[in-house]
Amino acid sequence: MIETLENIPGYLSALIGSSEVVESHYLERAYHGTSKVAPDDARRELGLPRRGDVLDLLLHVEPPPQWDTERSAFRGTVPFPAYPAFPHQSAAEWAAEHGWVYEVCGFRGYELNSLLDLRIPNGRGGFRRPLMQENETAIPARVPCRFITKVGQVLQGRSGLVVEWCTDWSCS
Repeated sequence: MIETLENIPGYLSALIGSSEVVESHYLERAYHGTSKVAPDDARRELGLPRRGDVLDLLLHVEPPPQWDTERSAFRGTVPFPAYPAFPHQSAAEWAAEHGWVYEVCGFRGYELNSLLDLRIPNGRGGFRRPLMQENETAIPARVPCRFITKVGQVLQGRSGLVVEWCTDWSCS
């Protein structure tokens, strides 16, 4: 089958719970941090690889115990590659030292703080917000090469984690 954006799970729409359908929105720029996908793997896969097929954003944000997060059709992104003053808001923190940060531009995603506001069960019969400090936007896990504009390795700097961008990155 020829890969089109429409057949990437979660590209056009996702679920909140088992039945509410939400549409994705245009995402100008976001950063994904990972220790699982090195640039050579991204080249081989012609982008960030597909993961699972579960389209529920609630399960992506709050997976139950013993749930394999690779079942999610999404991966998380944040607005900053590295941001030592606010550690949970950067892709570098998610990747950890020696991991990788991918800059993704012109793709589609789901702004989780607004979509899931007061929709996550709090364990006491009520609902709560997502972890606001993350400022996460979920994107489809499968990201074709043409949307990856930069890749960098995470290193320990003087004031925290930093991203050293690869000058020779090409996904093709």
